[in-house]
Amino acid sequence: MPPNDSQVGNRNMGTHWISPVKEAGYPRRRGRRTSGGGAFVVVRGRESRPHGEGRQGIDTHSKPEKRFVDSDLQADQAWLLGVQRKLYQWSQAHPEDAYRDLWNWITDIRNLRCAWWRVSRNKGKRTPGIDGQTVGSIRRDMGERAYLEDLRQTLRQGAFRPRPCRRKLIAKPGKPGQFRALGIPTVIS
Repeated sequence: MPPNDSQVGNRNMGTHWISPVKEAGYPRRRGRRTSGGGAFVVVRGRESRPHGEGRQGIDTHSKPEKRFVDSDLQADQAWLLGVQRKLYQWSQAHPEDAYRDLWNWITDIRNLRCAWWRVSRNKGKRTPGIDGQTVGSIRRDMGERAYLEDLRQTLRQGAFRPRPCRRKLIAKPGKPGQFRALGIPTVIS
């Protein structure tokens, strides 16, 4: 059955003919939308249908790609796991030898960023140490990048000196009059 004017778009403008056949024996693909969505595509004169002529459909089965907010952190954590794996394999292969190049990996900025991430998400991040500094005050006053770079330089120069912990006595649950000591370390070096 030839198409009439209402079924045919302007073939020069890249539209196509939609078959009006709706008989019971007409073969159709299951699970695909046959109408709606998408846009008509204008193609060059020599292109055939597989190259994009006609209606471009919208894939209703695809799911949106999940984007990770902190991809730098994931890259740092993957690097750290790789370092740990290498150290483990080396220690298994050389049980009697001491590994001598560990300091470079400890002072690597990626390792320091992973450590900062763990400290900054800890429950005690709002509790100040002996110097009165918290994670929030470091972020506000210095910034994370500047703090970590300063810490890295201090470690590499050998000038780092750890500060004493703030000591707090906490009552033991179920034991009146007995206390346990809790050490609260400083965040800033």
